[in-house]
Amino acid sequence: MAKKPVTKAVKAATKKTTKKPTTLLIDGDEIIWKVGTVCEVAFDWGDGIWTLHSDEAEGIKTLVDTIEGLKKKLEADSVIICLSSPTNFRKKLDETYKGNRKDVRKPLLFKALRNYLLRTYVCNEVKDWEADDVMGTLATHPENQGKVIIVSQDKDMKTIPCKLYREGKLRDISVEEAHRFHMWQTLVGDRADGFSGCPKVGEATADKILDCDVEEMWPRVVEAFVKAGLTKKDALLQARLARILQHGDYNQKTKKVKLWTK
Repeated sequence: MAKKPVTKAVKAATKKTTKKPTTLLIDGDEIIWKVGTVCEVAFDWGDGIWTLHSDEAEGIKTLVDTIEGLKKKLEADSVIICLSSPTNFRKKLDETYKGNRKDVRKPLLFKALRNYLLRTYVCNEVKDWEADDVMGTLATHPENQGKVIIVSQDKDMKTIPCKLYREGKLRDISVEEAHRFHMWQTLVGDRADGFSGCPKVGEATADKILDCDVEEMWPRVVEAFVKAGLTKKDALLQARLARILQHGDYNQKTKKVKLWTK
């Protein structure tokens, strides 16, 4: 179940519905971290001794309530929990990618909650992909148009043309908006993911650079990198790190990701 091919996952999740189905593509990593963290309790034993504990039953109930609450709020028929692989193809492009997270402690219930999701829900995990890539690929597959909603707080999902539920709001991301945000991320970088973007280009400067037609955006991005003393190759690396996979970005025969190019 965890490794169901991404092109068939939505059909599998909605096969029992009779009306036009809506499937939520939920960021499983995000929900595990959120629930696992909320369920941790610090206890003072006195004499300066503290411990941290979690109740697995409470964590599972909170997890299920959260998922079912999303289904109800968004009037969805089914969900697919999207999970990250232990390996990541981006680290082959840049070994420092997400290196800032290697010492971050996972919630105590991380493994228990992940295993519960795998046992209970339709889950999708692809070798070397992040959960973002699974959601992006499913959401942009032609057969899934109008049938799925991505549920994630990660701003990276704004690079995907899709229906996105984020920060309590449901919105449609157009192809142009998605491309613009991809270029914006390329310039600004992402501290959470550990890639730097273009030196000395902040959010306001990126907005000015990208105040143009879609076809002019990439040349302007390259120009910004060159002005910073870097090269088009450097710009391309940042763009590839910022790119969330979409339908067509994976070669089924070679089992390799087709890296973004312009």
